[in-house]
Amino acid sequence: MNPGLLPVAGMDGDTIAAITEPLCIFAIPIVAILTRHQQKMASLIHAQPQQSNSNEAQDQMRQDIMRLTQAVSALTLTVDNLKDRIEYNDRVSQRVQAND
Repeated sequence: MNPGLLPVAGMDGDTIAAITEPLCIFAIPIVAILTRHQQKMASLIHAQPQQSNSNEAQDQMRQDIMRLTQAVSALTLTVDNLKDRIEYNDRVSQRVQAND
């Protein structure tokens, strides 16, 4: 075997340990970061269908709010019209009583 191809073969155990220990020390956080990233991406991918359901729910709530707003506006106009009629009827009653 050519010693130039495998320089590690000519090293003693202490030298190999001195090289592999820092590599392992730096590899552990990198693996943890990559694993955490993979978990976050998986949760995002799985959450997308639920997000479309929530968009549908938000659209439904917007439509409900629009209908309620229109109903409140219509009822407000009705109450105002009734109030105007009552005031008009009161004025007419006062004129009739004044003429009697």
